[in-house]
Amino acid sequence: ENVGIPVVETLFAANLTSWAYFRLYLYPFNIIHSCIFVMQAHFPAVSSSHEVGLKFMKVLLSALLLMHVYWFYRLLVLAVKLISGESASDVGQSELDTAELSQKKNE
Repeated sequence: ENVGIPVVETLFAANLTSWAYFRLYLYPFNIIHSCIFVMQAHFPAVSSSHEVGLKFMKVLLSALLLMHVYWFYRLLVLAVKLISGESASDVGQSELDTAELSQKKNE
């Protein structure tokens, strides 16, 4: 059994915490909010050539937020498995097996 400071577990918890704060709180409420609402208030007369680019940027920023939510969900699933007592190698192997099965279904 491992004895000592659980470095990997500590870094995983720090990653999970920072992911939630930066990508699920600051990103949507500061960056996306500024791009959608604040920018329109400061630059009301945007030319039509820039309007298409701005709409595309908003779509891409929103898509990135959806990916952040999905990845955070996957990290939480991993954390729950680790907390429930599964070994890290078993959890990693089960994640790899799931990915391989989904690839075979798509072929």
